[in-house]
Amino acid sequence: MILLNFFQNFWQFYTEVAFYLVLGFLIAGVLHFFFPEKIVREQLGKGNIWSVLKATIFGIPVPICSCGVIPVAQGMRRSGASKGASLSFMITTPQNGADSFLISYSLLGPIFAVARIVASFFTGVITGVLTNFLVKDDQEIETSKQTCNVENKRNLLSFFAYIQNELFGSIANSLVVGLVLAGLISWLVPPNFFQEYLSDNFLSMLIMVVVGIPLYVCSASSTPIAASLVFKGISPGAALVFLLTGPATNMVTISSVLKSYGKKALLIYLGSIAVVSIIFGYLLNLLLVDVSFVKIAAHHKGLTSWLVYLGIIALSLMFAIHYGKKLQEKFHKDKNSSDKMKLYISNMKCEHCKSGVLQALENVSGISDIQVDLRSKTASFTCSGNSHQEKVRKAITDAGFDLG
Repeated sequence: MILLNFFQNFWQFYTEVAFYLVLGFLIAGVLHFFFPEKIVREQLGKGNIWSVLKATIFGIPVPICSCGVIPVAQGMRRSGASKGASLSFMITTPQNGADSFLISYSLLGPIFAVARIVASFFTGVITGVLTNFLVKDDQEIETSKQTCNVENKRNLLSFFAYIQNELFGSIANSLVVGLVLAGLISWLVPPNFFQEYLSDNFLSMLIMVVVGIPLYVCSASSTPIAASLVFKGISPGAALVFLLTGPATNMVTISSVLKSYGKKALLIYLGSIAVVSIIFGYLLNLLLVDVSFVKIAAHHKGLTSWLVYLGIIALSLMFAIHYGKKLQEKFHKDKNSSDKMKLYISNMKCEHCKSGVLQALENVSGISDIQVDLRSKTASFTCSGNSHQEKVRKAITDAGFDLG
């Protein structure tokens, strides 16, 4: 009976998000092919407000997670983008995406989904403008032709392979965790728990800032968690704060910003996210003060049953393909892998990162038997001579990754 109650709560969230999540992946795939990362970088000029605005707007629909966006932003810097534009992109990209917008619409309603986009836009713009004006941009910019070559090759991948392997593959594990946590919260937490024990909206938003900043969550998988908290009585503003801070910040991002942009830029980055999140959380609570928020979120949908079933089948197939491929890789490891050179890549955390490392290595001549393992954060290959090893190291670091 206990497991049955948990599964019922889990299945409720799964059926709610399936169609919208699959639709979001399709839209994100279209955006990727029409607006590849090369175009994004080329449109960003040096330190001015217009470059920050463009970076923020570009970042909103681009479907890259908080760790995957780090090498992209570093590539933008090497191509001539300002610190402010790069940081704006680093904020809005993991906070949003077509998939996360539609899953927000599905679980939390249109008002919340739009508020999430607007708040993210202002956060990105404010961070970028303050960084450009207050942080000296003295870094020498080197145009990297390799990154462009990687992207051209990446655009040749089939549409559905990109969606399955890079978009879905990058969040599959965290999406499962998010849905399980949402089911656990709905099952274990009593109704109106947060209204009774955490009725102070400002305090609840501060708590969400403290929890969200170091936590590693992606925008899509964190939405079911936020929805379950709202349904248990937490204010929609506090849930918005969690969805703005969690995806845009984690310990890897903090370390990367500190290393590449400096202490002052890091303080602006974290401070802007925290302050703007709380302001918009407060405004969202005012907007919904006389409205039953849960009622809006629960009854705005009008999907026919066949669309719901189609979404469930499609999402379940994507999970089956993803984990089936993982099992196949596990049972077909190279027996001679111990004879290969192996490098540890500390900031490789998702399928998008894995793809970037793999593509960088494939552009290095003189190496073979390339394997990139996300779980151990390693890249292994066969080569002859130290010169090839140095080429490999340079290719990985030029792509924006750190060797351990």
